[in-house]
Amino acid sequence: MEQMLKDSMAKINTPSEEETVRRLTEMDTTVTMIGEHLSGGILKGGAVNPEELKASIPFLDKCIPMLEHQIKLVGASFAKLSKEDQDKHGKTIESAMKTIKLLTSLKALEAQTGVAQCS
Repeated sequence: MEQMLKDSMAKINTPSEEETVRRLTEMDTTVTMIGEHLSGGILKGGAVNPEELKASIPFLDKCIPMLEHQIKLVGASFAKLSKEDQDKHGKTIESAMKTIKLLTSLKALEAQTGVAQCS
């Protein structure tokens, strides 16, 4: 019975190749949507809009942990994908990590700007 439970848990914790590819596709969609939001508001025109940034902090606060979770979900099973799928989706993980870095930088910028305005 104990071994059956361990086997069942292993199956749950080890997603299939199709599930991993689906998660990568969802991550790519998430990164694209965040990018569109940023370019349509906070970074419209290639420069940071402080008012848009301040208004978007709740959005950024939701996006960062969501992307981190998506990376964690695919991270463990990515190495088990075929070489072809790894090549195809490797940029997705890289883009997600760069997006997290950008969102974190934007939050830090807003925090500095907010502190500077209060002083």
